[in-house]
Amino acid sequence: MESDQDTFQEHSESPYHWGLPLDHDRYMTFSKRNPTCGDEITWYLRILNNQIHSAYFQAKGCLLCRTAASVLCQNIEGQSVASVQQLDSQAALKGIGINVTPGRIQCVLISLTAVHGCLSSIESSQHDT
Repeated sequence: MESDQDTFQEHSESPYHWGLPLDHDRYMTFSKRNPTCGDEITWYLRILNNQIHSAYFQAKGCLLCRTAASVLCQNIEGQSVASVQQLDSQAALKGIGINVTPGRIQCVLISLTAVHGCLSSIESSQHDT
């Protein structure tokens, strides 16, 4: 059985779906930047039938930011939009698999905030049509 520490190491060494998807024009995108520390993340989500069919990300920033994005990316694929919208900070912090000091919590949560922003923009665009 894989330990939480192993999960962190695996995702930090080999991030899941890190990069621009080949057919990126078929994805919803959303970017977020933390002006305090400089972490930046862009999400690419492909939604089919209210389900996250595939997810990719690009991140510039600290190891926690990139690793949290990788873990989240793997965890949200195949999930319903509604269930991903229900993910909270506790789920994101637990998913990373290590203890995070209070000063670094935003490094982990920027990914979740950006995913929620992307899903909100999808909802807004559906209501505008």
